[in-house]
Amino acid sequence: MTKWWPDLQAYVAVTIISLYAIVVIVLLLMPMPITESAGTLLTALVGLLTGKVATIVDFYYGTSRTSALKDEAAKVQAQTIANMSAVDK
Repeated sequence: MTKWWPDLQAYVAVTIISLYAIVVIVLLLMPMPITESAGTLLTALVGLLTGKVATIVDFYYGTSRTSALKDEAAKVQAQTIANMSAVDK
């Protein structure tokens, strides 16, 4: 079975960042009168998207990414040791 989404995390990250960029561009280029309740909703939406973008950046470039790389290196090292011990037998 072939994968439709080989790297789903990357697609989700790009989608969220794209949505964030679109919202910010629309807000900057198309000023419009906003009621108080719509302004509250818009502020919440921009705040939510800003938090998600920060989480994505932290994952791909922060400690989570470093930790994932370290885990992968440990897995490769354990596999190498297992293969070496299997050859010795």
